[in-house]
Amino acid sequence: MKAYKYKDKEFTLKPYCLDMMNKQGKLLKEYEKLRAKEELELRRDFPEYSIKDEYDKSIERYNQALDTLPGGQDEERKRLEGLLEKKLEEYENDGRMKVLDKLIKDSENANLVLLITDMKIVKPFIEDVLNGDTSSIDWTDENVAKFVGEVIMDFFTLSQTSKEG
Repeated sequence: MKAYKYKDKEFTLKPYCLDMMNKQGKLLKEYEKLRAKEELELRRDFPEYSIKDEYDKSIERYNQALDTLPGGQDEERKRLEGLLEKKLEEYENDGRMKVLDKLIKDSENANLVLLITDMKIVKPFIEDVLNGDTSSIDWTDENVAKFVGEVIMDFFTLSQTSKEG
């Protein structure tokens, strides 16, 4: 099991079980609140978001049509694949979508920073998921954000591995 070092102290993640899944769900819920609020603001401030929605709907329709297309319809499959490829290319070449996608990505990164720096959320989470004396963590230290970020990223990575295994 991976050990996390912070100021000469060593910590490990507690085993991934129902209790840990619950803690993960609570953290994800907080992230989703931030993400949803940001999405509403982007939708309000950028009318281009409705254009993105249209691209997304169109791409989803082509994917669904391809997924449900019975075998033996090679011409129709090629036609749908061509239309899908054309729509994806349109999206990728649309400058408005490039700007909007960058804004969305930047806001997701900002939301992660907000989440791991919110002491009401992250401190109890870290204390709950780590083995070791967490009272030694100096929450005002400049290196604590890196430590917390690593623990949270590993926690979610390990939880995904546990689900797959």
